[in-house]
Amino acid sequence: SVMDLKRCMFFFTTNYLHKVDAGIINRCYLVEMNQGKDPQSYLTIASNVMTNMGLAITAVAESTVLAHASKAKGSLREFVSSVVIEGLKAGGIVPI
Repeated sequence: SVMDLKRCMFFFTTNYLHKVDAGIINRCYLVEMNQGKDPQSYLTIASNVMTNMGLAITAVAESTVLAHASKAKGSLREFVSSVVIEGLKAGGIVPI
């Protein structure tokens, strides 16, 4: 009944939607957070990481970035960590 109050807003996250009670799902807006369909969309993020590390955006090969994007399967944290490691290998620094 608390979820029916007009003055309240709730945010729920789950990896197991099938385990959530139907009554709760019925009162919510479902926002899917899935992997980007196009690995090319990760290139902009990688170029920003490279720039912040003091590297040219071409310091890590595009094919390597795309491989890391596919391997991450939608996990932005895993993708950025992989790109940072590649940037360190290329001589970049992690700004503090």
